[in-house]
Amino acid sequence: MHQFNADPLPMVWLRNGFLKSEQVGRPLVRYAHLVGLVSALHEAVVLKPALLSGAEITYLRRALDGRQADLANVLGCSEQTLSLWERGSHLITRAADTLVRKYFVEKSRSIGPKVRRSSSIEKLSSLSRATASLIYEGSFSAGRWSFSYGVVPAFQTCEQIVVQTAVPRNGGGATALTTMATSISDDKLSTRPQWSAPSPVILTAPTTFAAVTHG
Repeated sequence: MHQFNADPLPMVWLRNGFLKSEQVGRPLVRYAHLVGLVSALHEAVVLKPALLSGAEITYLRRALDGRQADLANVLGCSEQTLSLWERGSHLITRAADTLVRKYFVEKSRSIGPKVRRSSSIEKLSSLSRATASLIYEGSFSAGRWSFSYGVVPAFQTCEQIVVQTAVPRNGGGATALTTMATSISDDKLSTRPQWSAPSPVILTAPTTFAAVTHG
């Protein structure tokens, strides 16, 4: 397992799809299909089956290069209120949680078209009925990334939820993370620039949450 740096998200782990080495005495980690990895993580956060945490709200806002003032204006709240939510001092309301997700789906270029079309207000609102701190666990298979959720502190048995989507490979939807190496040699985990055909991205939700019903 390798902890992926998705600051400020503290719990993003990869089972495979990475290669550790050293360069001039310094550790180096290369990721297969990095753009696809980031896109899959964005979708996993947006579709998290629980209320967004402060770190997750901040992560989505930063992924859009947005300021607190801009997001607060969209949500109809003060910057101070948004700051309290992002710091985890207070839980975000269900209405604001749904709007954060919808805003990200509409503004982000990393969200696949299938997820974009299926992300109705009703569906996104239904995701925030519980509160839970979740681990994001990524796997790379057949040229694509998928993420499952686990309840902190241990990974749990999950039920699979399949969402159809198409994601770009090595192009488009670039983020700050693209400064890292995006491929590995052909005998390892290389992915050539191309568009993947629509294929299932498996997102998994725990069968049980150690959570409190919210709302």
